[in-house]
Amino acid sequence: MLAESENAEAQSGTDHANWKPMGWWKKFLCDAKITDVALAFFTYCLIVVGGFQARYLYHTVIATRTAVEHIPRVERAFIHGGVHPGGRTLICGGKKIRVRFSMANYGKTPGFIKSVKVGSGQLAGLSDDPNYSAEVPVSDLFFPLMTMSELRYLDDVEVTIPADGKYVIFQRVFYDDVFGKPHSSGSLHRMYVEAETIRDQIVTGKPKYWEWD
Repeated sequence: MLAESENAEAQSGTDHANWKPMGWWKKFLCDAKITDVALAFFTYCLIVVGGFQARYLYHTVIATRTAVEHIPRVERAFIHGGVHPGGRTLICGGKKIRVRFSMANYGKTPGFIKSVKVGSGQLAGLSDDPNYSAEVPVSDLFFPLMTMSELRYLDDVEVTIPADGKYVIFQRVFYDDVFGKPHSSGSLHRMYVEAETIRDQIVTGKPKYWEWD
């Protein structure tokens, strides 16, 4: 009997020693109910799915913010003014040139023109900063994909200069895009007569006359 008892204790000790290396997870599987295992697995799945959803939501927010910043910049109106192709007329016996302006929208959406500033001066000694002589209210909507020759003259937006080729005219148009943001653009031109034809020469070297936003 004593020998059998000692053998049983030795076997029990051996079983207990063998149990430790099995790890906590095997003990958990043995002691836990099937409902506990299912609940733990479900919770783990929720954590994984929640992680993927958080990552997807983050990238969605980034993409939305990029689109919000991109659309007003790329899809906006880009309106630029200049001398209307048919808006050059010799007056006072050919001694003066009357210049009328027009605008063209090179953007993708309409733009609302609020006003146009105009001015003129001698090319020699022209200041670096434009000195406009008048600002004419316009309040007109300009649609894209139309050239200046297809558009009417702007009412009362005109300048008269001597026809000796020593004078320039300049303009700046102020407008809002469809997103409500204000913009402006300008240009500078030398007008002269050659072979009884009025010529329009773009004048460079005066960046402030050409600034746009």
